[in-house]
Amino acid sequence: MTAAAATEDRLLLALANASDIGNTAEVSRLLDAGAPVHGMWPTAYGKAPLIRASANGHVGIVRMLLDRGASVDATDDYRTTALLWATKHGYVEIVRMLLDHGASVDATDDHGRTALMWASCCGRVEIVRMLLDRGASVDATDINGVNAVTISSCRECQTLLRGAERLPRWHRRHSLATWGHAANKLRG
Repeated sequence: MTAAAATEDRLLLALANASDIGNTAEVSRLLDAGAPVHGMWPTAYGKAPLIRASANGHVGIVRMLLDRGASVDATDDYRTTALLWATKHGYVEIVRMLLDHGASVDATDDHGRTALMWASCCGRVEIVRMLLDRGASVDATDINGVNAVTISSCRECQTLLRGAERLPRWHRRHSLATWGHAANKLRG
């Protein structure tokens, strides 16, 4: 192993640890020292620093990594994104930040579960609302054919999801009626 590779390995390990424990000053120092913002310590299940910080609720580190160009839709070995991790753990501010930076609202993990499914399953009402507002698909199903409504553990989430299911159908019917009315006016 070359000296440069050994140095990068040390930086990666230190960045992984600092991202896990929420040491913002150390993350900043390591990035300034050349630690790759997208780098992963080889035994970390493919978890990039952004995923680690998001999974552990470290808002300042998530912000710093995004500002330094971290890939918002990077996945770990289980195809889980930072958004999915933050959603599972209920970190509302991090979910909002990731969405504001363009995180894919319908990204899936290795079981085909979306952030909306995880939010619904965990009873994260505020996150369910946020994801629906950002266009999350209510119809998406996981590898077992389960969707966000059927996996939901809370009544309020189910109500929101059922309302979102009806909304697109209403819009389609309303559009058809409007265009039909316009066509009749043109003919008549």
